[in-house]
Amino acid sequence: MRCPPGRSDHASWSRGWVAGVEAVYFTVTGIVLYLVADRLVDLVERRAGRVLEHRTLLFFVLLLTLALVTFAAIRWFVPPPADN
Repeated sequence: MRCPPGRSDHASWSRGWVAGVEAVYFTVTGIVLYLVADRLVDLVERRAGRVLEHRTLLFFVLLLTLALVTFAAIRWFVPPPADN
């Protein structure tokens, strides 16, 4: 990949680009996880047949757990930028 005009340091440009792509992955994943956690809370409430008293706490625990696992997987599978 070529450096943008006026940029001579390909390694720093490449690191910035990879960091930007990683930020997009995390943002899209965060949005999807929010929606999944919301659906899971709705499912639990339907199975219980009532609105749960601590719905917000359940949502937080589900979202946090999903986020920690998924973000760790993204870090594992997305390779770090190569130093040139």
